Amino acid sequence: MSRDRTYDFLYAAEATEVIHAPSKALETFGTTSVGYHLLAELEDNPGKIRVREGRLQASKPELITPEQYVKDEFEGFGEQARRYYDFLKEHEDEMKILKYGYRLKQEAFSEQIVTDSMDAVAERVIREVKAENRPFDAVIKGVDDPWDVCLMQFFWLHTKASVAHNMEDFKRAGIIK
Repeated sequence: MSRDRTYDFLYAAEATEVIHAPSKALETFGTTSVGYHLLAELEDNPGKIRVREGRLQASKPELITPEQYVKDEFEGFGEQARRYYDFLKEHEDEMKILKYGYRLKQEAFSEQIVTDSMDAVAERVIREVKAENRPFDAVIKGVDDPWDVCLMQFFWLHTKASVAHNMEDFKRAGIIK
């Protein structure tokens, strides 16, 4: 990591590797509890792996239409903004936005340090997740500090992977065309 702590978040995000992704997308019409197992080698102790486990609570995705977006986000704009809003309304079928939210649930959080290789620890954790049939669990390799950035990066990646599934659910439910 850099001595200048300003950019450690970039390093952490780039170092994040989802080695076992959840097999299910985020729920479309409800809250999703996503389990994480974050593995990070201790910086000054090769062969020592910190395993953090916890849950991320993903809120139900919210479908934002141009009408809602302009109403909620652009109060006080002038005539040109109103004309642009009319344009957006004409093309709203092409301009839907999904808004996702999450929060870290600390009550389910635990951590331990194990002595082994990263690959061996990863294999064991993945095997456990599969054996216990936890379709919303992920196993992630990351950094020990700032480890929470690794969780945010994972959540971003899983959210991106869920968008197509969520949009199809909205279409099937007749909410969008």
